[in-house]
Amino acid sequence: MPGTEMDAWVCTALGISPAAFRPPDAEPHGMGVELDEPAPTRHGMGVELDEPAPTSRRPGGSGAAMTPDCKPVRGYVPGPAEHLLCATHKHIVDVKRGIVIASSLEEYKKLKGGPPPRRGGATTTPDGHGMGVEIEQPQRAQAPGRSRPDAASGDAGGGSFLSGDVRVDDAGNVAARGAVASVKTADGQDDFLSGEAQVNADGSFSAKGVIARSQHGGVTDTVGAVELSSTQASVVGVKKEVDFNQESGLLPGNVVVKGDIAAGTASAGASFTKDGISVGLGANEAEGSLTFGTSGSKRADGSQSDLDTTTRIGLSEGVGLAGRIHFGDADKDGTPEIGVGADIGFVSFDVKSEDPMRVGIGIMAAASGPIGSLATALGPAGPTNETNVTKTVVNEAGGALGALSQMLGSVDVRQTTAAPSSEAPQGGDGED
Repeated sequence: MPGTEMDAWVCTALGISPAAFRPPDAEPHGMGVELDEPAPTRHGMGVELDEPAPTSRRPGGSGAAMTPDCKPVRGYVPGPAEHLLCATHKHIVDVKRGIVIASSLEEYKKLKGGPPPRRGGATTTPDGHGMGVEIEQPQRAQAPGRSRPDAASGDAGGGSFLSGDVRVDDAGNVAARGAVASVKTADGQDDFLSGEAQVNADGSFSAKGVIARSQHGGVTDTVGAVELSSTQASVVGVKKEVDFNQESGLLPGNVVVKGDIAAGTASAGASFTKDGISVGLGANEAEGSLTFGTSGSKRADGSQSDLDTTTRIGLSEGVGLAGRIHFGDADKDGTPEIGVGADIGFVSFDVKSEDPMRVGIGIMAAASGPIGSLATALGPAGPTNETNVTKTVVNEAGGALGALSQMLGSVDVRQTTAAPSSEAPQGGDGED
């Protein structure tokens, strides 16, 4: 039926004017009602979705390159293993690409909620129908306090069972390791019945193993650990170690605050390694310690500081006597930490410093009272002076010894006694 006859029929039936259904000029629908054309979009659904605003790349913001003073730490970011929190600036970095990906942990978590819908082309819903609308898949529930493994990272959520390997180097040293089970998560690793051993060509050996060990963020729990080598042996019943800096993420990256508590420990041995000398024997029902100080510090110009110092104080219930001399370089900055440690009765301590003379001056000043402390604070060992007192004294002493050696070398040392004559004495042998 022609459109005008249809309009007349409808108008007669409804009792309204035919003008209401008169099609406008160039009306493409032919229904007597003008419909707005859908705005051109890339979705073909007549609905325009807002495009996300481009993120500005300000210095230190998302997309900016990591700076030399960035100090990535593990255990805070619920994502791939390469996404870490920078303890210096508190932003989130991708250590593989060397860039900042979020200005804060809160921003990262918002971004982690899911990327914006893809623009362009029809997408497929979970039931397989192409409707031009993308539906986000629901996330699997996870246990409180445990980050969801990200399978895309390749470093989290993996696991192995009855794994192990053996390696032999060119010098004939043999190393082996294995585990009944080892599971990696986004913020750490769980090992069950794991161990490793090494036998060197010179006959020395070392081996260690645990019944169970769980390391997540800055917390490590150990059950049943044994360590044995050519020079020492130790056992641990249960032990908890906490790196408060890594766990909290609130302290500067160079600050060291660690604690541990253990039960059922024993150790014995005498060793001389590249990091120090240790001799002792002890057994404790329970023990605990706190370590504090700085490590890996940098000066304002970005150069390595040579003033780092750490102190460990411990208490124990048991018996033992041990002594230690430290001269290793724990922070790998080229300046060794020199110090001493001991276990005497229920007290144990270790003091290590890149400037041991500064520490010694400070201890003597504190013992001498307020006046001595004030004089020391204003001197070369004061907190505002970044000079390494130990290096200065050693260099000055070395220069003085060198000058003395040159001076002595220029002195002509002559014999002060007459050399014995090679001629035979005359007389006394003739006959009368």
